[in-house]
Amino acid sequence: MPRAKRTKADREREAEEAQRLARQKFMSKLEAVQGYDEARRLVDEGDPGNDKPGHHLYANLHFLLNYFTTPGGADREELRLYLQLVPRFRTGVKPEFLEALKKVEADLHTAITR
Repeated sequence: MPRAKRTKADREREAEEAQRLARQKFMSKLEAVQGYDEARRLVDEGDPGNDKPGHHLYANLHFLLNYFTTPGGADREELRLYLQLVPRFRTGVKPEFLEALKKVEADLHTAITR
């Protein structure tokens, strides 16, 4: 017996579920990150690639790590996790990055309260 054709609503539900699962997996991994190098590895090894569920999360973290500024596409939940993550970068970081870390923390606070 032929399978019923998936509707647009079915495909949208499946895409939403895939995004939800990718987000849950990413957030769990991000919470476990203990330092800057580990965060870099998460981006380098975990990014599913363009147009795949969860890619935007890795792209936002990549932006944060490269520019030490708040990623414009991040939602409040991401921003809160980044705010918890940034202090873990202090150990083992070059002294010149400490000021950048203070600035990104202030920027994250501001972005969360908007």
